[in-house]
Amino acid sequence: MHRRYCSLDNHGGITLLAFLLRVFSIVFSCDRVQNIP
Repeated sequence: MHRRYCSLDNHGGITLLAFLLRVFSIVFSCDRVQNIP
């Protein structure tokens, strides 16, 4: 299980980073829209 997790982390590191960045961007966008009355 540990090996699988390590392998997954190594292969999907960039994808995970991009996904987090996208989610962060969406959250920021929603926050901005909510802040505007």
